[in-house]
Amino acid sequence: MSAKDLQVLLAAADARKGFPPGTMASVWQQETRGNSKYLDDPSAYHYAAGPDGRRIAGHTGKESTAFGPFGILESTARDPGYKVAPLKSKALEDQIDFAADYLGARSKQAGSLAQGLAGYGEGQKYAAEVEKRRDGEAGISRGTRRPQPGVTPVVPADPATPVPTQLAAVSAPEGVPPVQLAPQAPNADQQAWQNFLAAQAQSHAPVQEQDPGPAIEAQLASFGQVRPPEYQAQAVAPRAIDFRAFGNWGRA
Repeated sequence: MSAKDLQVLLAAADARKGFPPGTMASVWQQETRGNSKYLDDPSAYHYAAGPDGRRIAGHTGKESTAFGPFGILESTARDPGYKVAPLKSKALEDQIDFAADYLGARSKQAGSLAQGLAGYGEGQKYAAEVEKRRDGEAGISRGTRRPQPGVTPVVPADPATPVPTQLAAVSAPEGVPPVQLAPQAPNADQQAWQNFLAAQAQSHAPVQEQDPGPAIEAQLASFGQVRPPEYQAQAVAPRAIDFRAFGNWGRA
């Protein structure tokens, strides 16, 4: 089978199960590191049989009968559970369909594709590596939505950038006039705050000192002036003392 034919089969399996594009190809890479040996011979086992006939996985030390491009176990192929039909044959096409059905059933039971991948393979690390490879080596962090065609990503606004009073026209379908947003009136609380700040600035304005020289000179000049008649002292005529008012006071 050519690489192009394989790609078509894997993409069809993704679409049939509703997986993100590249999921089944990433599972194949995870299970075999892309070794074409398992494409040429889908029935080939991953681990050689020992003297006792048992196949031991070197990285776990446990017995494993995994075979083919998707690491399907003999026991899983016979009785997969999760309402999945047993593997029809070890032909590559049948293994692709079986692996997709099994992964889809486990994901449905676990509640998410990530949890389904963890159950299909060897836990959360397995799932994370499959998703990272599927989304590209640069990696889209888990839980982040994949970019959708035709959708412009939203860039957070810079808090230091002032908000314009009039926004650009909103794009609309052809034949429909664009919508213009009217300038927004200032908030009453904001206006009161601005008035308060202006009053504070005015009350703290520097006081312009006046030159006291002219006033002092005017006062000094007034000392030498003759007062008007109404302010001049009135002459008082001397009056005789009437000693009779004292009676006999002071007499011997």
